[in-house]
Amino acid sequence: MVLLRVNRNHVFISSALVLASATLVFGSLPYFDSGFMYYAMLGRLMQGIAVAGIEVCSFSIVSSLYGKNAEKYIGYNLGALAIGYITSPIIGGILYKNFGFSLMFYIFFTINTVIIYLLHVSLKGIN
Repeated sequence: MVLLRVNRNHVFISSALVLASATLVFGSLPYFDSGFMYYAMLGRLMQGIAVAGIEVCSFSIVSSLYGKNAEKYIGYNLGALAIGYITSPIIGGILYKNFGFSLMFYIFFTINTVIIYLLHVSLKGIN
């Protein structure tokens, strides 16, 4: 059995790209005449895979960066994730009410794209 050594930064950014792609899938749902449920489930699957990769890699990166103080920063990380999980549906509801279904996801896709760029820039040099 061959074990592959994978750079966690690449997995982190790749997971963020999968999440952005899932956002596009959701934004495109109204344009599918048939297979709506199939594409919705595909988008949810992509989101689940992406979030798993993002969370595991973020804990790994924080642990390697902060060593002895990792517990404190992992707590900050978990707090930020919790705030995101709580506020995202609220923000999504506001965007849906004002802009409609698809545009809401395209706005989130744009935000994800900016975050992916910032991750790429900020993770350079971190192993």
